[in-house]
Parts: sequence; C-alpha cells; structure tokens
Amino acid sequence: MKNKLIDFFKGFILGLDSTIPGFSMGTLAILLNIYDRMIEDFSDAPKHPIKFLKKDFFMIIGLLVGLVANILSISYILSHFPLQAVCFFVGLVLCSIPKTFRTVKDYGIKFKEVLCFIVAIGVLVFVTLLNAGESQEVTLSPLSLIMMVVVGSIGSGTMIIPGVSGSMIMMAIGYYEPTIQVIGNVIKFNNFGANIALFGCFLVGVLLGLILVSKLIKFVQSKSPSAVYSTILGLLVGSPFAMIYLTSKKYEIDFSNPWVYIVSAIMLVLGIIAGIYINKLDKKKEAYKEEIKKDECLE
Repeated sequence: MKNKLIDFFKGFILGLDSTIPGFSMGTLAILLNIYDRMIEDFSDAPKHPIKFLKKDFFMIIGLLVGLVANILSISYILSHFPLQAVCFFVGLVLCSIPKTFRTVKDYGIKFKEVLCFIVAIGVLVFVTLLNAGESQEVTLSPLSLIMMVVVGSIGSGTMIIPGVSGSMIMMAIGYYEPTIQVIGNVIKFNNFGANIALFGCFLVGVLLGLILVSKLIKFVQSKSPSAVYSTILGLLVGSPFAMIYLTSKKYEIDFSNPWVYIVSAIMLVLGIIAGIYINKLDKKKEAYKEEIKKDECLE
C-alpha cells in the first residue's frame, strides 16, 4: 500500500506540473525516478493494457487529481506569485542534473555526446524564444474534435521529453488557452456535453502521444543510450531558462520589489531541499528492492 501511495504522490506532482507553460513533465519524472518506468510502461501499454493499468493505476489517478488541482489552484498561485513558484520548481530541476550527468559520464563523454548536449540546449532556447501563437477557437465541430486529438498528442508527446514543455508547444500553436478553458468547463460542469466531448478527444490524443513518443524514445535509447542521456542533460540544463523566461513573459512580475527576489531565493532553496529529500527516498527504495532480490536469490 505504501508503494501505491508513493505512486499516487508522484503522479499528483506530474499532474500539477503538466499544464504550466515552460515546465517539463519529463524533467520532473527524472527527478522522481520514474522516467524510465514511464517510457517502458507506456510503450508496452498497447500490448499489455491490463498489466499497465494494474501497475500504473494509482500514478494515473494521481496525475488526473494533480491536473484538476492545477487548474483550480496552481494557476492562481502562478498569477499572484509567479517567480516564487517557478523558483521552487527550478530548485527541483537542479537536483536532477547531477544524477543525469553521472549517467552520461558512465557511458563515456565523446564528441557525439557533447554535440547532442549542445544541440539540445540550442533547440530548447530556440523553441522558448518563439512567439506564442494566437489562441484558436474551439467549438463542438468535427474539425475541433480532430484538432483536440492532434493537440493532445502533440502536448503529451512533447511533455514526456525532459526539458520540453508540452504546454509551451501548445501555447506556440495557439491551443493552450482553449484547452485549459475546456478542462475548466468540464470541472465546473459548464456546457458539460460539448466540453466533455472535446475533453474526451483530448485525452485520446494524450494517450496516443504518450504511447508513440515513449516507443520512439525506447527505440532510440536501445540504439544509442549515451546520445539520449546527453540530449536529456542538455534539455535539463536549459530548462530553468525556459521556465523563468516564459513565466516572466506570461505573468506580470514586479522586479522593483526586493521581496520578490528574497522570497524567490527562499523558494529556490526549498525546491533544492525537496529535490534532495526525494532523491534520498528513491535511494532507500532502490536499496530495499536490492535487499529483497538478494533474499530471493538466497532462498
């Protein structure tokens, strides 16, 4: 039961992160030590759906609860304390960089790895600096239903890539605000029939995106793991810039107020402390699993 609660908590954190522009679900998944598991499980979900649901049910429920909580509360926090909230998440991200670097180092750092690292940072910065597209109109029509599937696929497929924000990509193509509005209307039961249909198409797209991109990442990882982890490292290093830049662009921040910097610094430290604590919990969990395996081998 304890592991199920941990899965729910991790899913909840991913859900909180999933709709914030500039925040990468893949990055947090690495920090929470479930990235490889997500890639493996989602890529195999079509072959073993029952096994997938049994193993990841609580994490999926946590993700959905976190998504609802995000729509209801995190957006409010970001609108009133944007830089402070972002700095907490930046602290979490910073804790995931050393672990990923050690993985790259274990594989060996050569020209290919350095190139992947630099290209990843460059692509992330380029995408971040793109101007957000104009919001599109979403209504209950065949075209909108199809587009919600497409948008869901793009959003989830990109958000599972560490350092890349699915919400940021959705914002760039003009479907971020309409999608948030649809989800909010479903939660509040506004024009429920039309919005639940649109939301259902979006969820279908989300599932398709997670499965297809997970399969792609798993395939590339099997061929060249060092290149994959070097790319992930570059995305992680560049993601704090993306998070802070997009937040400052989207929300009004009073940079003349010294308390903004003081509280932001405190939140950054708290984020780092939280990240270190989560890493320690995962190490204990891995050590416990190793002990169980040794006991099973002795028997």
